[in-house]
Amino acid sequence: MKKLIIGIICLAFAAASHMSASDFASPIYPGIDKSNKYLGIVFGIGQNMQNGTANVQCDTCSFSDGIGTGFTVGLSYEQQFTNDEDTYLNHFKFGAMLLYNTKSIEASFRENEVKFYQQYNMEIPVWMRNTAEMSISSAELMPYFTYNPIPFAFIRLGFNASYLLTHHITHTKELIDRTKILPNGEKVDITIDTVTKSNKKIYSQVVQDGDMQDINKLQLALQPAIGFDINFSQQLLLSTSFNYSLPLTKISNDGDNFTVSQWRILLELKYNLTQNSKVYKK
Repeated sequence: MKKLIIGIICLAFAAASHMSASDFASPIYPGIDKSNKYLGIVFGIGQNMQNGTANVQCDTCSFSDGIGTGFTVGLSYEQQFTNDEDTYLNHFKFGAMLLYNTKSIEASFRENEVKFYQQYNMEIPVWMRNTAEMSISSAELMPYFTYNPIPFAFIRLGFNASYLLTHHITHTKELIDRTKILPNGEKVDITIDTVTKSNKKIYSQVVQDGDMQDINKLQLALQPAIGFDINFSQQLLLSTSFNYSLPLTKISNDGDNFTVSQWRILLELKYNLTQNSKVYKK
């Protein structure tokens, strides 16, 4: 029994020594660097581009080639595959971002519309501008892989899955022609045919103000990026990158292949969670 107890104590001491050596270096157990693990905050701004056409509650109205600005905020987690310099895998990282993203878009077109004006008892062709302002926001999860061909530059490929939180659209019609010459030579003022109590001249009106129709709330996209790292210290890192989103799903089925692409300049401030207290490197 005494020999058994002594054996157990020796085994426990050996195991404890081995575990300690994994965290603290010594000449007997040389230190091995742990894989770097980063937790960061993300902020970005850029442009949104409409693909295809979007419809509104108007039989003759469809909008295309819309553009707008948007921003992205969120958190990121990133980890090296390995910090062992003897293998090429130390150039690769994997991670994920949890993001809130906005996609504002404005599209417009002009049309020559024939309107009947009761005060002149005639139909008058007038030019109108139709504008659609689309406001979309989403919560997004993007797992990704990163490759560092050189220590301070990287290439990243992410798969973005997002859920639409808001999808609002406002359709406005604005009168471009403000005066017209009638067939009898009289010059008259032209307004939107909206009656108000103050007899105020109205040159624009909101035709639709509400949610988009037939929305696909789950959105998928590929997001490649290229960027650079700036090391402020061993623990603090700033990544700057150009990101482009390639949509794989339509925003709405009420239109012709209506999708939204985007580009973002992202700033990621990262903190290295790995604490290296090694005094003797491998």
